[in-house]
Amino acid sequence: MPRRSVLSDEQRAELLALPDDETLLVQHWTLSQNDLAVIVRRRRPHNRLGFAIQLCAMRYSGRLLRLGELIPDTPLAFVAEQLQVGPEVLADYATRSPTRYEQLDGLRDALPPIGTVQAACLLKRHVACSRCIDRLLA
Repeated sequence: MPRRSVLSDEQRAELLALPDDETLLVQHWTLSQNDLAVIVRRRRPHNRLGFAIQLCAMRYSGRLLRLGELIPDTPLAFVAEQLQVGPEVLADYATRSPTRYEQLDGLRDALPPIGTVQAACLLKRHVACSRCIDRLLA
C-alpha cells in the first residue's frame, strides 16, 4: 500500500526552509556565549561557520543540513558576522569526509540533553499531532 503524504511538496519545503527573515534570524539564530564556547573549539574558520550553521538549523527546524545543501545568503551572512568570518569560507566546509561526522558528534554535545519532563512533553505533542493526522486522513 503506498504511503500517503500529509504535506504537499510545497508545504514540506516551507516547513524545512531556513529562515531569511531578520526577525526570525535574531530570534532563533543568535549565538549565545555557550554556543560560541563550543564553536571556537573548531580549528579553522570554515569549520566554525559550518558547525554554527548546523547548530542553528538543528535548533530552528529540528533537522540537519543535507550534504551539498545551499545555504541562503541571509542566514549565512548573519551567522558569519557573529563569528567575524567571511561567508565565503563556507565553501571549504567539510571537504574532509570525517569532518561532517565529527561535527555531528559535537552537535550532540552542544545541544542540551532532553530530560524526562521534556521527553514527556514531546511525547504528548507527538500523540496530539498523530491524532490530528488520523482525523485528517479519515
